[in-house]
Amino acid sequence: SGTNTPAFSATMSGSQSFSDTTSTKVDFDTETYDTAGAYDHSTNQRFTVPAGEGGKYYLHGKIFYNDTASTDAQRKIHIYKNGSNIGTGQKRTVGSTGRDLTVEVSAVLALVATDYIEIYLNTNAGSGTLNGSFNNDVFEGFKLIE
Repeated sequence: SGTNTPAFSATMSGSQSFSDTTSTKVDFDTETYDTAGAYDHSTNQRFTVPAGEGGKYYLHGKIFYNDTASTDAQRKIHIYKNGSNIGTGQKRTVGSTGRDLTVEVSAVLALVATDYIEIYLNTNAGSGTLNGSFNNDVFEGFKLIE
């Protein structure tokens, strides 16, 4: 028995601009919950594994892109561990505009104390803006019971 903690969930308090073909850290600056005070919503927008809490973690990120491209385009979301991309979710569209879409990424990672996790986006569909809605954009995770 046990609990799935530490656990956290964060959303965006407002919109965030991003540039074409540039990796941009997503500004999940509002905590929904944070059982261990391990999510930094004010400075780095990242989850850091607390001392003594190493183990396997389920992590999930979701963002909502407004479709502004009229050509073949890819929209991506990435999980970064300690500054390196370790997982990608991607959707591709072809054709006319008007197909807004959600892109998600999930992973189970073995983490140790001081490892940190962040969410980035990247697209070749042109510059744009994330709406920053708690319904559309979220970064969350929890420790698995082993």
